[in-house]
Amino acid sequence: MGKSFAPVGTAKQMPSRVRAERKKPASWHSRLATTAATLRTLLLASIACLASTLGNLSIANGMETVSAEVVALMKAGQHTRAADQMSPALAAEFGRAYAKQQQRALSLLYWRSAAFRNQRSAQWDIAQSLAEDRSCLSDPVEAYAWASQSAEPQALTLKAQIGAELSEPEKAFADARAAELTQRLVAGDREGWRQPRICAQPLGGDAQASKTLWSYRCDKAPDYPRAARSAEATGLVVVDFTVNKDGEVASTKVFKSAGSSREHQLLDRATIDHLRTCRFLTKDLDVGKTYRTDRRWQLY
Repeated sequence: MGKSFAPVGTAKQMPSRVRAERKKPASWHSRLATTAATLRTLLLASIACLASTLGNLSIANGMETVSAEVVALMKAGQHTRAADQMSPALAAEFGRAYAKQQQRALSLLYWRSAAFRNQRSAQWDIAQSLAEDRSCLSDPVEAYAWASQSAEPQALTLKAQIGAELSEPEKAFADARAAELTQRLVAGDREGWRQPRICAQPLGGDAQASKTLWSYRCDKAPDYPRAARSAEATGLVVVDFTVNKDGEVASTKVFKSAGSSREHQLLDRATIDHLRTCRFLTKDLDVGKTYRTDRRWQLY
């Protein structure tokens, strides 16, 4: 009778152009979802940016709104209160919006607010940001602690990578911090979690190739001398120092004093006293090189 034909419309016989057209709806929906997510992030970034100039704004976020009160707090620079008045999910999204604007300190503030209220995505955001950032905001030990909490598959890899770069005492301290963070998350207690840290830059050499030096622990917070506080002495102290192979401060020298008065010199002394209580990560340490750090003493 002649040739047999496959039913019209089977994938085998269907022209490639028609098959492509049938795939278009799925691709279109996918592009729409991606565009919507991008627009949402841009909207949040715009809110974060405009918060410094707008005082009366309410933006819909699904079932939630960012109230004029919250935006007013952001405008006034009271970001901790603003983040705490948002839901954890929204605080996490504002953290990502600030991260896109390269405002790392603010992104971490919003992420921490969300993370201590068990927003798991924010816990991973903190770990990733603190591990990857090359500025003074980097903190490998805190990144290790947050990676220990995160449910993300990449968290175990990140934790292992950080742990491999730490010395034995540093790794022991990081494990202790991770255990402390676990207890704090259960209790919802973030008071005093962030310990005082010091970030220092090496002097001389190629600035691009130079590696920042971070303290991973300081035994106490810097104490404002009572006499300096009473005299309302303030100022910036710049200190040059060296570190031995164990990460301990070996020598110090004041490069720039807070001022000429006796009270200002107390601020110089307090800066050095605090510096000597700190231990520095040895993975990027260049023993014998001079490093420089500073501390601004202000009365609030």
